[in-house]
Amino acid sequence: MKNFKKIIATALAAVMMMAMSVTAFAADETATIKVTNISTRDEKTEVSVYTLATIDSKNNTIEIKDWAKAAYNAELKPEFNAKDLNDALAAAIKKNDNDAKPVKKAISYNGEDLKFDGLAGGVYMIKAVGTKVQYNTMVAVAYKTTEAGRYVTETEIVEIKAKGSENTVEKEEKDSLAHAGQDVHFVLTSTVPYMKDLKTQHIRYMIRQQIFQHLRK
Repeated sequence: MKNFKKIIATALAAVMMMAMSVTAFAADETATIKVTNISTRDEKTEVSVYTLATIDSKNNTIEIKDWAKAAYNAELKPEFNAKDLNDALAAAIKKNDNDAKPVKKAISYNGEDLKFDGLAGGVYMIKAVGTKVQYNTMVAVAYKTTEAGRYVTETEIVEIKAKGSENTVEKEEKDSLAHAGQDVHFVLTSTVPYMKDLKTQHIRYMIRQQIFQHLRK
């Protein structure tokens, strides 16, 4: 009987050790985000990664950073409001919020892909800034849910393709009031989306303005 109890105790201890090892192993897992499709038009493109939320494996919860709570949407994948995120980040930076500082930052030279590893399982906001090319704000989800409903770190590389911002045209008039026959001076500022791998094609980008004449009898 004593020997039987010893065997049971040894078996229970072994199970506990295995459970602790699995938990420790899961806690040590990290995520990797790869940013591709960066424009070759800029010699240098700065890419920054900000933490929106991380998973708490122990409590099986998603912990959202305070600065991101106003803009965070549980359905960030695949849609999110980029303006809300950028406004929330700008406000947090203005307050010197440490959580609003980038956890990773790197320079892409001549459009090379970038890898950010050693990240905790969670959700990340990615901003790419070039001189000639403007990019949309990106979001990477670096966690997954198991069949048992547990949040775990995504160990496969999460690939995000950088995309140029949409066409924008802004007009700044130099003369607020003009009379018939007067030359009107104005400045047009336009953002042209980045289109990769079009070196062999001829792309023409034109801005047209249609002048309407209002005739009064």
